[in-house]
Amino acid sequence: MRLNPGKKVKIDNISREVVFDLSDRLVSRSYVYLLFVFHHEGYQIYLKNNLHFIGNLISYSRAIAGLSRLKLYKKKEINGRFLITDNPTDLNKKENKIILSVKMFEKGKLRHRGSVIPFMMIPRLYFSGMFKTVSSLRSTKRSMRIFFSGNSNRSLYNNQNFNKLFGKLTRIEILDTIKQNLRDSQLVCLNDLSRIKQNGFEDKFILSEWVRKKQNEKNLRGRTSDADWLKTLSHASFFLCCPGITQPMCHNLVEAMSVGTIPILEHSEFLNPSLTSGVNCITFSGKNDLIKKINQVLTMEESQIAKLRYGVLCYYDTYLTPKSIVKYLESKKETGDIVYVIESSYFANLLNQYS
Repeated sequence: MRLNPGKKVKIDNISREVVFDLSDRLVSRSYVYLLFVFHHEGYQIYLKNNLHFIGNLISYSRAIAGLSRLKLYKKKEINGRFLITDNPTDLNKKENKIILSVKMFEKGKLRHRGSVIPFMMIPRLYFSGMFKTVSSLRSTKRSMRIFFSGNSNRSLYNNQNFNKLFGKLTRIEILDTIKQNLRDSQLVCLNDLSRIKQNGFEDKFILSEWVRKKQNEKNLRGRTSDADWLKTLSHASFFLCCPGITQPMCHNLVEAMSVGTIPILEHSEFLNPSLTSGVNCITFSGKNDLIKKINQVLTMEESQIAKLRYGVLCYYDTYLTPKSIVKYLESKKETGDIVYVIESSYFANLLNQYS
């Protein structure tokens, strides 16, 4: 990562600048989001030269090096500039500062609902610029009623402690329930997603499962390429938002909403603010309610779908764009609030405590 870590950096006197003092090596992906959105919104970024943290960003090094207004610094004194840090000792000084924390779960419940950074797309959709295409995809003709495509590796997505911690179904439990209860006339299993443009799927649930066994495994049969993913999502009226490996949130929820595809989910409270069933999502609770809601969606009137889609787009544009996320964090800096980050490694540790 060519960021001249040994060079002393003069912190410029400009109005839109932010200093990141980060040290948690397990939170690299979530922090990379923040670097991107602040850069996208025109900020000059100063990242403290913490070698332990920066060394963990190796998988994002090329993307971060491409941020033209990002510099490393060693200087401790930041002269009152907007500081974002995960160092709890910085709590003494409140103003113009945000303290990041991953410890957003307490006694099985979310804590401090109003201070959670919204979840985002997978990083490569931002750094590649593909996120900018979502507006043009919102008018796509919807050729599928409900869609799910994702990794269905049973050893990863069926942790039996998941229900104990969150009180929610795992991805595998959701998919098994769908396959066991929907009729053949309702469910279509596809590996070739080029067929989705064909007529006849407008009232169907399209399921495309694939299995990734290794983290960097490529050329997976049935998996949509990154370049085509948002476009594929835009062909569906609804997307079944199954949980991730260690926590309910998954990037495909935000990706679906960005193109106006309505989420069906069991974890609406994990968004900030929560989604509202019948306004910008469809929620379910447990296996029986899942099938009930799926059947309702499969026979839903187009006018009701249009209202839901409008609600989804209003929510995304208000809370989930890079601009809105920066605006949200700017609103927190004057009080020095603790702001929580949805981080998979934190939830993985919680799940392990049930073993």
